[in-house]
Amino acid sequence: MLANTLKEYMYRVYQLEGSLYQQQVSANSLNQEINRLKNREDREFLGKPKKQSLISDDGFRRFIALFWTAVGLLFFIGYVQKTEIFSDWILLLLLIPFSVIIWKVSCAFADFFVCGLFGIVIGIIISLCIGFFFADKYSWTWDGIITFGAKIGCVVGFLIGGAAILLNIRKDKQNLSEIAVQNQQIEAQNENERAYAQRKITLLEQELAALNHMMSETKQVLDTYYRQDIIYPKYRNLIAVSSFYEYLSSGRCTHLEGHEGAYNIFENEIRQNWIINKLDEVIDRLDRIEDHQYMLYSAIQESNSKTAILSQQLDQCASSLQGIEENAAITAYNSRITAQNTEFLKWVEVLR
Repeated sequence: MLANTLKEYMYRVYQLEGSLYQQQVSANSLNQEINRLKNREDREFLGKPKKQSLISDDGFRRFIALFWTAVGLLFFIGYVQKTEIFSDWILLLLLIPFSVIIWKVSCAFADFFVCGLFGIVIGIIISLCIGFFFADKYSWTWDGIITFGAKIGCVVGFLIGGAAILLNIRKDKQNLSEIAVQNQQIEAQNENERAYAQRKITLLEQELAALNHMMSETKQVLDTYYRQDIIYPKYRNLIAVSSFYEYLSSGRCTHLEGHEGAYNIFENEIRQNWIINKLDEVIDRLDRIEDHQYMLYSAIQESNSKTAILSQQLDQCASSLQGIEENAAITAYNSRITAQNTEFLKWVEVLR
């Protein structure tokens, strides 16, 4: 085969290999995006609606803890009215750690417990102060004074804590309308996102079907070129063909076989680690191949660029409610592949 014909043949094989690689990359990208959109949950959209509750979680825990503490307090008051002062003190001392335990397990900021326990302390202090001035005058016992002050202080403290809960409930009620509005906005935007995702899935699936059809055509044309048996089967891949075309177009060789042929140059450069012969390594180390594998570098860069442009155009179609046939860039991309396959097939038919 003449050198110019071989160079032209290698150029066309290089273009077909690059086109097929680019179509495969684009198809994989579309498949990944389709799967991502289909598996997408609400949390990937704007967000999930907020819960609407009359009492916040902390407030509810406080309410439960207050309820059981109040029950314990009622039992305590009922019991001490029928017992001696000594038993009254024991139950009072038992009530304090009981309240602290419930406080710890229910809510770290349980206002009513703080108020209740603080009320006991303040009640005792106040009763001591009152007893200091009036105990002798009215013949009060110190045990009775302290116990009475603790009871009154505890009850008042828990009433204050309960009032704090009621205020929280009132505040929650005021927030319900705001939460409802926010939820409506979230639901509306989520619905818009879901509609956009569904439109995009439809467009991606349409383009993926077109790509699969074009890949099949490109593969058939490429196989027709390879069936000419001009390239040895071992070298029928993008990496080898890119190097062969680079050698021929740069004038490093004029034929494939022989000591100074493209095959020998290619094998020598592999042994000397000047070029990378595995596609996955090439993709990972793309910045290192530009000098020794320029044609391969160019093919992969062009593929990445076209894939990115295709993705952007599909996004625009989904956003603007366009069909693929209405997008000039996508239509031109698909038509260009079809036209190239047709023209290349005619050329190889003449070569036969």
